[in-house]
Amino acid sequence: MKKIILIITVVFSLLVVLKAENISTATYLLVNSYPEFSAKGDSVGVCFLGITSASLNPASIAGITNAEFAAMFNQYFEDINSQKISIAKNFNFAVLGFELNYIDLGTITEINSDIYGNPVLSNNTIKSSVLYTSLIFSKKIKDFGFGITSKFIFEDIAENSNFLFCIDAGIIYRNIFVENLNFGISLLNISTQTNSFYTPIDLKSAINYSIYNNFLTISGAVNYLIKDEYLSLYAGLDFSLFDVLILRGGINNNYDNINFTAGFGFVIEGVHFDYSLEVLPFSENIHKFSLNADFGKINTEGKAEINIEKGNTFKDYMESGNFYYESKQYRNAIKYFEYINLLYWRDIENMSDKEKSAFFQKLGICYYNIKDTKRALQYFERANYFDKDNEILKHWIRLLK
Repeated sequence: MKKIILIITVVFSLLVVLKAENISTATYLLVNSYPEFSAKGDSVGVCFLGITSASLNPASIAGITNAEFAAMFNQYFEDINSQKISIAKNFNFAVLGFELNYIDLGTITEINSDIYGNPVLSNNTIKSSVLYTSLIFSKKIKDFGFGITSKFIFEDIAENSNFLFCIDAGIIYRNIFVENLNFGISLLNISTQTNSFYTPIDLKSAINYSIYNNFLTISGAVNYLIKDEYLSLYAGLDFSLFDVLILRGGINNNYDNINFTAGFGFVIEGVHFDYSLEVLPFSENIHKFSLNADFGKINTEGKAEINIEKGNTFKDYMESGNFYYESKQYRNAIKYFEYINLLYWRDIENMSDKEKSAFFQKLGICYYNIKDTKRALQYFERANYFDKDNEILKHWIRLLK
């Protein structure tokens, strides 16, 4: 109940600022998300953690333990494209982030009139572009994260320069009712301008649920452009194969049509490559490419995260192993999981069959990702022993035999 009250209070506070009745501008702010989320519908990214969803919800970087970096190239249509660089760093008191966006809106041929007032094409071309930066502040309190972003936008549209300022705000709650169920909400592009124009004020809310150790993640989202009174719905899937190849797809009703999106990603030792394809009803398809990296857990004392000579607990080893596993740093994860196998085998025996299966399945995935298929098969078979009806494990075992 406290969670629900907190969420309602924050959302109400965000909506209080929305009073003016103006005309929307800067709609390019609505389409500049990373391909990880474009592949399944932009708005679902509101409930995911990481630097790639920072432009959708500033609270997303709250869970960063050291630093993350991302870069993206988007090809829209003809000569219109955009580039983005994002970085975030944990400073103990909070996580701070920075984004730099450049959007090339292409060139158009200037139109003049002849002596009779008829339109004629001139030999002059006009180039338009947008440059904007984002400064992000985010903080995490247990499973709750919140954040705020300041955006500074410099437009050069048809030789007319303009400056806009707006802010984003959002929250994320992990494991909100059950484990692996995550919720996020954000309010984007809140403009300080009260006359003539305003940026497209965008309310997003999303939820995702992961099963089988992130083998499948199901997402859903609602997007509402407040001044335009336009509502759109999104649904998406992530399908992970051995935590190396991730296939993505989504469906939405944006632009008053049923639209499909798709994409894929590769993950190797904390480095991610992602691609997305958006099929639009009114123009050419949109292609996006990105590269991002997670630099792992911050180490403030300059020592190993766990010193095995200090007699750390089973829980310590498991938390460290899970951290490196989720960060795709599989060699480090193996080290801690194998410590558990060696030192805490009695604790493993006290686990439920489902917990034993999940533990050995993680070890199998780790060994598979470092190309040790023999040990991967051994751990998959051990995991399957404790979960004999798990068809995914059976499939992996068949692949490796």
